Amino acid sequence: WQETVAVVNDTFGTVLKLMDEFPGFRFSQSQASVYAIVEKHNPDMLARIARRVKSGQWEVTASHWVENDKNLSGPESLCRHLLHTRAYMQKLFGLSPEDVPVDWTPDMFGFAATNPTYLVRGGVKYMYLHRPGGEGVKRPPAFWWKGPDGSRVLVRNDMKQGYNGRVTPGYVLGSLEWFVTETGLPMTMAVCGVGDHGGGPTRRDIARWQDMGSWPIFPEVRFSTARAFFDELEARGAKLPVIDQELNFECAGCYTSQSLIKKANRFSENRLTDAEVAASLAWAVNGQPFPDAELRENWQDTLFSQFHDILPGSGVHDTRTYTHGLFQKIMASTGMM
Repeated sequence: WQETVAVVNDTFGTVLKLMDEFPGFRFSQSQASVYAIVEKHNPDMLARIARRVKSGQWEVTASHWVENDKNLSGPESLCRHLLHTRAYMQKLFGLSPEDVPVDWTPDMFGFAATNPTYLVRGGVKYMYLHRPGGEGVKRPPAFWWKGPDGSRVLVRNDMKQGYNGRVTPGYVLGSLEWFVTETGLPMTMAVCGVGDHGGGPTRRDIARWQDMGSWPIFPEVRFSTARAFFDELEARGAKLPVIDQELNFECAGCYTSQSLIKKANRFSENRLTDAEVAASLAWAVNGQPFPDAELRENWQDTLFSQFHDILPGSGVHDTRTYTHGLFQKIMASTGMM
């Protein structure tokens, strides 16, 4: 956990410096939980981020508390991800749900067929991912994903390139070639960064983007946002294929490994629901104060533990040690309500 806090602080500090140096640079950041880290540990930095959000350089793609597994998380939790994150982004930056229509899910490996239903009802129109699975129908670089009730989200599937893109001419041309060939649309979104452990784009990355943008014989390159790309894709993509099945249900071991963390998650979800019902009855019948702040904190701890490398059991041992502590705290707190 302490490493996570440090990585968030270092990454955001670097990005803010790069924005001073390169006014055209754009940066997108998901996960409400990382903004909560900054609010608690570096409020001055949060104020600087807020200014960049307002200017349009910093794009908030946080529609969920974390980039969470979407198969093992319970339905109430999925709704709470949106509920708590929407309220938090409104509080921090004055952003409405319509301002954050993207579900940024690059590394997750579990998408139930019913996901489009809750996403659309929570104001999500677009989805970025790169692990769509390989079973069943072909997964093109862009498609509509339809739920059983007919709800649809527009998906950018980045499985060929991924979110760790290195900025080279070959990367740009490869991304563009697959997208244009499969969709017929003269555009693509290329995502870059230094890797899996924070950092974001480097000064070298940004300089290379700028350099390529000046070449006379090369695709047009420009800094932009996920929202701008998806808005254009939606306007052009009425004829994109539709997929109406679950995505990536075949990731080996993620439903059976580390069963204790899965058990703790389900106990936590159930206990929170029971505690809310009991607290509501106590408020309605006896006028007892409703423990809103405690329940909010407990829900957010539960949502954090649904991160896609914690709940499936694919993280290092320390991730589970930390979240088991959170679950013990949740059980103690809800038991007193």
